[in-house]
Amino acid sequence: MKIKKSLTKKPKYYAVHVSYYPEYYNKSLKVLEDILKRISNDNYTILVVNNNESLVHKRYLTTPKNFYFIDGTNTSWEFSGWDEGVDFLTNEFAIEENDVFLFSNDTFCHHRSFTLLDELMYSNAISYCSCNDVAVGHVDFTDKEFIVFDRKVQRWISTFLFAMNYKVLRGGVPFSECKTTDLIINNNSIKVNGCNDFYNNHLSKWLLGEGWYKSESSDLNVIVNKGKAITNEKILSSKLNENDVSIRSVYSGLFFSLVRKFQIKVYNILKKSK
Repeated sequence: MKIKKSLTKKPKYYAVHVSYYPEYYNKSLKVLEDILKRISNDNYTILVVNNNESLVHKRYLTTPKNFYFIDGTNTSWEFSGWDEGVDFLTNEFAIEENDVFLFSNDTFCHHRSFTLLDELMYSNAISYCSCNDVAVGHVDFTDKEFIVFDRKVQRWISTFLFAMNYKVLRGGVPFSECKTTDLIINNNSIKVNGCNDFYNNHLSKWLLGEGWYKSESSDLNVIVNKGKAITNEKILSSKLNENDVSIRSVYSGLFFSLVRKFQIKVYNILKKSK
């Protein structure tokens, strides 16, 4: 692994983008590249991790010189993809502590409202990462603490699109910690060993109720893997908290928070009308 400690140069930006769906491929990469261009013009690298073994993606239409493509194992969905992407990039490049890593999957601008305003807000928040020990993204919270593998979590970053500098990243990896054997599914409920009842009830309601868009799936493997992914999401934020890393919402402030709530409301209305 090539690491430099000097902070004299401008930061470079590395995006690790996990891809599953051919119909999402070009749009998600276009939006991702637009976000990066707003921050750094051309001082960025995009790595696509292909997690669909039955699919051979066409290379991104513009095929920039700073574009890489590898196949992922998909053992822990996007979380293993991000781990594999970080390994690839740290072996290919001399990473400095203030270089910024952006992580995404190809649903980030498809399964939710994501407009030009969101692009601008993400760009602004991500640029803040280089000189600050923060992790930025859409932040969710609950009024009561989750206990996830003996770690307390009450605020967490939604991991469809998030960023942090390399110094922070080293305290957050590996991303994929939850194992398939940690999950037990029976009687229409899900239990993750090492987690409190409040978390397990939350997970069951989200995966088997009306929270997740695939909640009616009869594929047990899909539900287990999504349960692992949600748990890995909470573990990441808990590790950041332990390292005194600030979790910062891209929608900070009353105005932008209200705008985001309005976007979500309109998106859900339009979705139901289709």
